[in-house]
Amino acid sequence: MEGVKNPLVMNNSSTGIIEFGKYGRHLQSNSFLQVNSVSEFSDFFIQNYPSDTWKDGRTLINLPAAWIAGRAKSLNLNEYYLFRLSDEAQDVGSPGARIPYSDEEEALIASYGTATAAILRLLTLQYSDSSSDMYLVIYKVSDLLSSSIPSIPSPSANSQRMEIKLSSLAGGSKSKPIKVTEEIINISWTCINCSGDVSYRIRIKGVKPTLDPKPQPISSTKSNSCSFSLADGTYRVLISGTAGQNGSIRSSSTYIEVNSTGGFGWLFLLFLVGLGFGGYYYWKRQRDKQLQRLTESPSEGLSLDDL
Repeated sequence: MEGVKNPLVMNNSSTGIIEFGKYGRHLQSNSFLQVNSVSEFSDFFIQNYPSDTWKDGRTLINLPAAWIAGRAKSLNLNEYYLFRLSDEAQDVGSPGARIPYSDEEEALIASYGTATAAILRLLTLQYSDSSSDMYLVIYKVSDLLSSSIPSIPSPSANSQRMEIKLSSLAGGSKSKPIKVTEEIINISWTCINCSGDVSYRIRIKGVKPTLDPKPQPISSTKSNSCSFSLADGTYRVLISGTAGQNGSIRSSSTYIEVNSTGGFGWLFLLFLVGLGFGGYYYWKRQRDKQLQRLTESPSEGLSLDDL
């Protein structure tokens, strides 16, 4: 996404992940978000990319492709790139199939196929999956706003964006992580404009050589806080969330540097210093008493070598 010259993802870039396959899957499983950097896109991708990718036996391509163009037009985009991963064995809709497209869907597919928008196939890459050959096809769609493709607004277009804000350990960066000395680490957050049944996911990954360098497994919670323990080192903590069918939630992340033995080490050093001063004070006090006794009663047989 960064590229050799200008990155594809820049300030206020509109991004989306849309599943397609069986009829209607693109309507049930899609996520859109405006991002400002490649790292924000990476967070969005990790949060929304499906784990059960090849979960149905259909490959409907034309309808989701036309629907994406309509959604992009509603976002006032004149140009976008489409990365399509599939087996490229497209199933055929009506007529002559058990998948009857509606009149509106037929019109949408037709407008996409005959649009004045420039739909350019840039590249096709093949890779071998465990069960079948898959292809990544990259398209560039231009001149979208002047085309006849109808706009398809988001169902939640008028709602405010849902966003996670960290309440603790916020603001850490890779170069200036938040210092943490506690053995049990607590992190909390709020979800702005969130509604519905919200679930959160916490992902922790080491970013420097540590005693625990592997990413921690993703844990889920419906609470707005969680606690965990980590080996000493520097970590990136990502909090993401889902709100059912109410739309995407913008994730939040921070960097922390764990040094849970640091505070104990200082206390132990201070304890040793305290023992040193206390021992010296006790020894000097006893020596002074013996010197006084030697001065006052030299006949007791004490000498300076005994002190």
